[in-house]
Amino acid sequence: MSSVTSMRDPILSLKQAANQLDIDVKTVYELIRKGYITAFQLSPRGRWKVRQSVLEDYILQREEIARHEATLRNTPVHPHLREYTRRTKSSDPLPRLYVKGERWV
Repeated sequence: MSSVTSMRDPILSLKQAANQLDIDVKTVYELIRKGYITAFQLSPRGRWKVRQSVLEDYILQREEIARHEATLRNTPVHPHLREYTRRTKSSDPLPRLYVKGERWV
């Protein structure tokens, strides 16, 4: 990203990011901790900030995952193959897709 583009890319607080994603601020912290969203601090003890483009990329990624899962649901599964299943850990804010025991997402 060039410096001109980065200067035009708005910087959001985590509260603003949570409002855009329609989730709780604690969930935004969890997404950052797990590496789904990158954030930064402008000063060593400053508040965390997120670029607008990072949120847009995250939303596009989640849309792609949803399309992929919908495609899998509509694809007939051979009887000798295990069906894909969704497994969610209570600490994970986003479900993961597993196929035949291998992690896809």
